Formats: sequence, C-alpha cells, structure tokens
Amino acid sequence: ACDRVPGVTATMVGSGPLADELTDLLAKLPGGEKVDFRGRLPLDEVQHVMAQHHVCVLLSDYEGTPISLMEGMGAALVPIVTRLESGVPELVEEGVTGFYVDDREEDFVRVVRELAATPDVWQKVSSAARARIEDSYTSEGCARRWREFLSEVVKEAPESKEEFTPPESITFPPVGVSCAWVDASMATGLRSLKLWLAGLAWSAWPRVPWGIRKSMKRLLKRGW
Repeated sequence: ACDRVPGVTATMVGSGPLADELTDLLAKLPGGEKVDFRGRLPLDEVQHVMAQHHVCVLLSDYEGTPISLMEGMGAALVPIVTRLESGVPELVEEGVTGFYVDDREEDFVRVVRELAATPDVWQKVSSAARARIEDSYTSEGCARRWREFLSEVVKEAPESKEEFTPPESITFPPVGVSCAWVDASMATGLRSLKLWLAGLAWSAWPRVPWGIRKSMKRLLKRGW
C-alpha cells in the first residue's frame, strides 16, 4: 500500500529469525523505502511509536486473541485484519471498530486508500476501537464484567442454608496422549522430536506463497 496510496508510510516493530530476510525483501519491493523497520524496542518506545500512527495491521493466517491488536486499538489505532477463525471478531466489528480484508493485496490497498481519503471515518472508528478496549479489556473493564457476572449468579442461585466447604485439592484428568507432544514441558524422546519438527515447519510457513497457504488451510478445515 505504501507504493500505491500517496502519503502512506508504515512502521514495523519486532524481531525474529527472519529479520534479515525481511530487511532484504523491503529493499527489493516497490515502496519498501517507505517502510521503517525498527526491530525490537522497549515497551515504552512501542507505545510512543503507536501514538504516531493511524492504523495497525494484522494479516495473519492464525491467531488467538492478539495482544498486539488490543494494544493498538487501546492506542486508538484503527485495525485492518484478515478474516480468520480466532478471537479477533470479539475485538473487530466491521466498519465499527475496524475493517476486514479478503487478501493482502487489492482489498488491503482498497481499505487503506479509503481510510486515507476519509479522515472523519478514521476518527469515528478510532474512537470506537479505543472504547471497545476500555470497556472490556482494561483491568477496570474486566473487573466490572466479573462483578456483573457474579452478581447475576448470586441473584439466580437457589436459596440454601448448607455451608460450602471448598475442596482441599482439585484433580484434573490426564493430558490426552495425542496432544501431549505439543506441550514443551512434557516433551521427551519422540515427542521432543515432533515438537522440533513442528517448530521447523512453523518457521518455514511465512516463506510459503499466499495462494498455497490458502489452499492448505482449506484442506485442513476439511480434515485432510
């Protein structure tokens, strides 16, 4: 988008095993000179960087509920995200607290161009994004929601004069054999090898072309 939308620049913060390859790639891509790759920064500097920007971009294949997305929205950045099965829809409501894109190319550029051309829309969504975090994901917001939930539980609980005695210990069921290998704290022998191979696979995943990744995701969803 930096080379196709006038006035748009980008900043990337963070580091990892592919940092050098990313630097080389930016040097070759059109508009790469408009991307400022900062590498790893202290948290207070990250907050300062976010305060200087308008949007945060999350174009992942897999996510849970991303902390980086919550931090960006908390800093009043408008999120632009891919459509994926995750906790992201709890944060991003299309056109209200952010925007979804169908790909990393044309549709992504379209949303960036529209936001750059409509500052009033950006301002409205920016305020809503921050409000979503303040309402539900700050310490105060979480405490309020727990208080409301527990109040409802107490209100709906049947009256009882029996005294509750908390258990001295709780026993959990054992970890399933088919899943135990993904827990690094339990990985030994063959499971340790599987974990190592999985790590190699994930590190290579970003190098796989987008079209192939999309096809592989469809196959995985079908249970292949």
